[in-house]
Amino acid sequence: DGATEYSYSKEWAHLLVNGLFSGYKSSIKLENLFSRKLKNLQDEWYKKVPWEKLSWLHKEKAEKGAFATFLGIKLKKNNWNAIGIGDCNLFIINIEGSIIKSIPFKSSKEFGNSPYLLPSIPGKLMENMLKTTWSDSGKLKSGEWIIMATDALSAYLLKRCEEGKSHLNSLKSINKQEDFSAWIEQNRSTDLRNDDFTLIM
Repeated sequence: DGATEYSYSKEWAHLLVNGLFSGYKSSIKLENLFSRKLKNLQDEWYKKVPWEKLSWLHKEKAEKGAFATFLGIKLKKNNWNAIGIGDCNLFIINIEGSIIKSIPFKSSKEFGNSPYLLPSIPGKLMENMLKTTWSDSGKLKSGEWIIMATDALSAYLLKRCEEGKSHLNSLKSINKQEDFSAWIEQNRSTDLRNDDFTLIM
């Protein structure tokens, strides 16, 4: 999920999604994934920025780098292994439609305006951010399913569950982008914060 207040964060987010798990081998520990892959992806991001076409103001902003949160998961049969940085959330849902695991945040109140972000520029900030990386694993039981969502949607889903008005089972009817867009519009009147949304189930 690219941080829109920074330059070329969309490109950085796409590089992370397409590149971090590329060529991944099970012998590589997930917690070592960023350290093994990040340098090459940062070089790719730098090459994608049209430096020679930027005004001095936009160039100065781009030189500060792009930032994004990240959540990735590897599935093998019923076993899952996940890694993340920032406020994209992973949910394990049981057959009744209740959350049995929520990571990294367990409450809607934990979401804020300053999430940990993965930078496109190497340096001390990157080293500090990598220390916030989390990883987890587990095995899905019969009837359980997974939701991965960006921050605003994750916070909303948790809040509705806290209020006893869970919308989790309604997500099962989503089969295409148009269904998701309609679901978002339908729920904007019930405290769904205006943002960009990504959902994977």
